[in-house]
Amino acid sequence: MSLEITEVRVNKLKRESTDSKTLALVSVVLNKAIALNKIKIVEGPTGPFVSMASKKDSKGEYRDIFHPITKEFREELNKAILDEYAKIDAEDKAKN
Repeated sequence: MSLEITEVRVNKLKRESTDSKTLALVSVVLNKAIALNKIKIVEGPTGPFVSMASKKDSKGEYRDIFHPITKEFREELNKAILDEYAKIDAEDKAKN
């Protein structure tokens, strides 16, 4: 069974009121059956990047709750998320 990205929902955050580098929170649906939540789009030194949902462990280190195993699927997932973010960002800028 292969995984198909069937939905990407991006909730762009208002950055005026925070120093956070988080630009948006994302939910992704795979095969119309599995939801992946709390994915972040973060502002990095070379532009936005995708950060998988993570949890702090007992040593204070953050560990991904889930993540793509293959390079190909990671690239597909990142592209789908960043493309949807770019679309929403462009729509927001066009409104202003």
